[in-house]
Amino acid sequence: MSDEFTAQELRELEAELGELAADFGDFEMSDEDSAGASSGELGELEAELSGTELEVFGADAGDGDVMSLSAMAENEADALFVGRFLRNKVKKLIRKLIRLVKKYRKLASCVPKVTAAVIAFKRGKYATALRRAWAAYRCIRSKL
Repeated sequence: MSDEFTAQELRELEAELGELAADFGDFEMSDEDSAGASSGELGELEAELSGTELEVFGADAGDGDVMSLSAMAENEADALFVGRFLRNKVKKLIRKLIRLVKKYRKLASCVPKVTAAVIAFKRGKYATALRRAWAAYRCIRSKL
């Protein structure tokens, strides 16, 4: 089996990745989001965040830039709604990614990224699972 995609596989994969891109668009994610900031920029940000109510977005939040749903929501019902919404969207994304890596052997190198998303999802860390699913999506895109 060749390492190249056939024309038919490419068309199918492009269509499925287009759907995934639209799903990730719900979270306003783009390749620019993955560039990351330099350590100098982060140091300056951390200094500015220190002692403010925004500090919860800093490294002390337990999972990098993740804020708890209860801290974001105005009440418990809001937190439950947002949590369910995020969980369902991330679940849908991960299922699509799983289907792709199982369907196309040429995406085998992306399986660990999908696995990382699944692990975070199983632990209930849906924002982390979303970021890891985004990394898996970028990995798949890079294989085209």
